[in-house]
Amino acid sequence: MFKGSCLCESVQFEVNGEFRFIGNCHCLICRKSHGANYATQGLIDPGLLVITQGQEALASFASSAHYQRFFCQ
Repeated sequence: MFKGSCLCESVQFEVNGEFRFIGNCHCLICRKSHGANYATQGLIDPGLLVITQGQEALASFASSAHYQRFFCQ
């Protein structure tokens, strides 16, 4: 199990299983959203993610036709 949170700790989560992929993305959207040369990302099956605190604090936007980005408000 992997546990994590947003920076302010309003939203906390668990990943109950293995990551299918972990890698770095260098696309323009990832660089802009992270303010860095790349963003490290992990791919999991959606059923493995459990929001344990702060569901109401989550907001999102469609950063492209394929991706929805979530963040704490």
